[in-house]
Amino acid sequence: MMLLLSLVMLFVCIVMPLGFAWLLWRADNASLAGWLVTAAYASTIVFLVMTVGRWDIAGAYLRWAVLAIFLLALVLSCLRHRHRPFRAPDGRPIFRSHWATILPLVVFLAGAIHVGLGLMVPTVARELAFPIENGRFMVVHGGKSVLINYHQAHAPQAYAVDMVGLNAVGFRAFGLHPQDLGSYAIFGAHVVAPCSGEVVEVADGLPDLTPPQTDPENPAGNHVVIVCNGLLVLLAHLRVGSVAVETGEAVTVGQAVGAVGNSGNTTEPHLHIHAVLEGTGSVLTGEAVPILFDGRHPVRNAVFAR
Repeated sequence: MMLLLSLVMLFVCIVMPLGFAWLLWRADNASLAGWLVTAAYASTIVFLVMTVGRWDIAGAYLRWAVLAIFLLALVLSCLRHRHRPFRAPDGRPIFRSHWATILPLVVFLAGAIHVGLGLMVPTVARELAFPIENGRFMVVHGGKSVLINYHQAHAPQAYAVDMVGLNAVGFRAFGLHPQDLGSYAIFGAHVVAPCSGEVVEVADGLPDLTPPQTDPENPAGNHVVIVCNGLLVLLAHLRVGSVAVETGEAVTVGQAVGAVGNSGNTTEPHLHIHAVLEGTGSVLTGEAVPILFDGRHPVRNAVFAR
């Protein structure tokens, strides 16, 4: 099932934008208005693919190549149509002649606006230091929209962030869904405290599972919870035996706390981090707080290099 979903993702991320680039390249609309409808439809779909698509699977570097091809086709198509009359020669209203494109355009445009709002930096976001060392890391779930962050469906984790590593060629792993944990770029990466505070909860000893096995009875797996600046911060799915701090220990920002693993309710190695307001409940039930890393909003497909 996971393999099928990845193949669908590859089709959506690569084949669809290239298909729309070909559509624009071949477009021969009688009117400028007709071309604008076609271009708006194609551009909206491609925007959604670029923001919602899992480019850690399709290729972080390939993403920009696909976008460049689409933009080139868009510009060339625009140049070819720029001198055509705005209205169709037969005088028909634009809606009557292009209703089959305009109707889905409205739907996808609403989705694009929803995603766009989810990409905006929240006004109440709290600053944290980036919690992983040595590498390039991509956010796979992050932002205030369920289309780019499935945690939005669970209020205490509404602003949670999931991150994977990128290897030298821009993929999260060698292979679509390898069972070898070492094939994942993030596995074993050093996790550090994102703030200075006190460790209030620690768990270790849970095994690193072979993908796609999960452990729903221990959702956070091996983890560390730090209280700092009025926040409870959870670092989850750590590697078994890697936790380097104890409950009650004071930690400083950047101090080693463990390593990325694949423990708990996770289908592949990644780091999960989220924060809740201290005093509103436990780290799994409290009031969610949006976070920034070094002033940047960690939304899907954002890349952080350390």
